[in-house]
Amino acid sequence: MNSPDVLAETTNSLTRSIRGVLRVAVVAALVSLSIAGSSAVADVEASIRKSTNIPAGELVPALKTLAREQGFQVVFQSEVVGTIRTHGASGELTTAEALEQLLRGTGLTYRYVDEKTVTIISLEQGPRDSLYPLSDSERSYALGTTRRGTQSVLR
Repeated sequence: MNSPDVLAETTNSLTRSIRGVLRVAVVAALVSLSIAGSSAVADVEASIRKSTNIPAGELVPALKTLAREQGFQVVFQSEVVGTIRTHGASGELTTAEALEQLLRGTGLTYRYVDEKTVTIISLEQGPRDSLYPLSDSERSYALGTTRRGTQSVLR
């Protein structure tokens, strides 16, 4: 091969390599944006107010109704929730507002386990704020991976 042919071949090879790297970079950027977008969507969904009308009554069916209507899961120990009654929840409410209304006066609160899962706990167990995440043992217990007590998952 003469010098111009070698130079042309090298240039073509380099161009193909650069195109390959650019394709990978574009795909990586798109994946990153979609992950960030889905996280933002979850935050937006949590702040959307929805018409809520859950009457006073037993807490378990009320939580089940709210979870179905708002699109999240509720996890709790039967021993904690038991036969507690709620005063209900009504109005144009976010998920957090509806949970707070349902749990008001029950001695219970909630914590987010992840973006779509809430666990119901007694007030003595601590704040519900995500700034205070569950410990590993609480998380495994809330998700039913231990054998203590009876737990329920409502969708």
